[in-house]
Amino acid sequence: MEREVIFSQSGFTITYTGKQLTHSDLDVFEGIMHVARGTHEGNKIRFRSRELLRVIDRDTGKCQYEWLLNVMGRLTATCIAIHCDGGNVFWGSLLPEGAAKLEDGSFTVEINRQLIKLFTRGYTIIEWKQRRALAKKPLAQHLHAWICSHERPYPVTVEYLRKLTGSDTKALYRFRQLLKTALKAIQATGAIHAWEIDRTDKVHIAKSL
Repeated sequence: MEREVIFSQSGFTITYTGKQLTHSDLDVFEGIMHVARGTHEGNKIRFRSRELLRVIDRDTGKCQYEWLLNVMGRLTATCIAIHCDGGNVFWGSLLPEGAAKLEDGSFTVEINRQLIKLFTRGYTIIEWKQRRALAKKPLAQHLHAWICSHERPYPVTVEYLRKLTGSDTKALYRFRQLLKTALKAIQATGAIHAWEIDRTDKVHIAKSL
């Protein structure tokens, strides 16, 4: 992906360059952000691979350690650009750089404090218990992450959510069916208390307080 628009609203546009990331990559990034919120000085944080893997609810064996190193590399090879009204641009890597000691599994990772600010505001925090309950349901996980990023999700069309989630389901009616199933699964976790698709095909979601 190269400078692909992944979000646009109210004068802000976000573009992305890098490999298409997965929800496993999101788990690692969110886990690092969780650890970083407790670090108030500097741009570098230190943690053990076992600590981070436990935060994201994964096993802590050698193969998982190797997997974690691969994910770190993918997160570093990214460029997020935020355009404001076409006049100002901020860009940077999701994970600027890092180092690891292979003998003890310790990591030192540089983080972007500008991105951390988005998390300390509180709107981007993903409820891990809810996310784990949606394991092996990628559409539900993607929608759950989007819902968590909004204080009050605004009404959007079914087509918008199909594009947002990168679904390869070509028939819109079929995606609509999958969407309903995913929303029911999310509601079962307690993340939302109501949802509906109106006559104009807009999706209304009421987030739980």
